[in-house]
Amino acid sequence: MHIEPYRNRSAESVRSDLVYAHQRRYTTHPAYYKLSPTVLNGATSSALPVFFVYDSYSIPFSQWSRVFTPSGDITVRGKPENAYVIGLLMDSVDCKQFASAGFNGGYTYFVGRATTFASECDRAGVHFYPSIGPGYDDQSVRPWNERGTVDREDGAYLQRLIAKLPLERTAGVGITSFNEWHEGTQIEPAAITVRPTYSDYSPFSEEYYLRLLRKFVNHFVGFHQLPWGFEQTTKSELDAIEQF
Repeated sequence: MHIEPYRNRSAESVRSDLVYAHQRRYTTHPAYYKLSPTVLNGATSSALPVFFVYDSYSIPFSQWSRVFTPSGDITVRGKPENAYVIGLLMDSVDCKQFASAGFNGGYTYFVGRATTFASECDRAGVHFYPSIGPGYDDQSVRPWNERGTVDREDGAYLQRLIAKLPLERTAGVGITSFNEWHEGTQIEPAAITVRPTYSDYSPFSEEYYLRLLRKFVNHFVGFHQLPWGFEQTTKSELDAIEQF
């Protein structure tokens, strides 16, 4: 789950969010993604539900430590609502601060920072999660931001990001994003359209980026099977994916 900023968000309110998610049985559902925590964040060895905290820097680390360290006065460690929590990395010193505040890991969200924080997180003892994405184009909502546009290059940009990932020091990889259509980072299947607001994946199919990333995931986790229907597309698309 991705915890976005909201009015009056605080460490205490995020703790309440974790309690709510547990009590509503969202995090106990077998489909909810779980990871085992590091030894830094409590003695439990069981897998915990994963939460990403966007803009975690907006709340002081001293407040986060109340919730995420075992000795915090309102800690979730060792409680039913315990969680594997990943904060937003904005600076190299964040890794050390995440460790002292009890976070399990840090993620970049913004692409292109894959190699910057890996060694710092290693030294701090927190898991590192770089982010990759297919491109960027938010001119539909920020028409003045043409300089921020990053062309997808028919998947070549994404493949270059993947090639630069420090996989040996990476606990996992974030994908920015599945369906942030207004920022042009989506990988969700996109029907071919003539509307200028959103880009489709021409000359490839609607599921091109899902296929491309499935190949990467297989490589990352050492898995070899492909889902049924993976090859039910054009030869040119399969050739483009095979180059990866």
